[in-house]
Amino acid sequence: MKKLIIAAASTGIFLLAACSNDSKDFKENAEAFIQSTEVETQAGTTFTEAACTEPAKVEAGETFTCTAVDADGLTWDFNLTVKSENSYEITDGAPRQ
Repeated sequence: MKKLIIAAASTGIFLLAACSNDSKDFKENAEAFIQSTEVETQAGTTFTEAACTEPAKVEAGETFTCTAVDADGLTWDFNLTVKSENSYEITDGAPRQ
């Protein structure tokens, strides 16, 4: 089974460009990031149809989730954690069972 964990030591922390980000910014940015070549390289597959929830608060430790479809048509679930008002980290990603 494929499993993706993008650790803080790797490229998995993504910084948002805006000075004052809200939960919608995190949602939209995470959707684009999951479909990026950076995540493709880590996971060994491409992703489409990324859809994320908005974190309840833009506060360190807050979590939110995303789903996306890989090149084989499998749906993946991702868990993300807000690291700061300007960054988040994908902490886990795996295809649904």
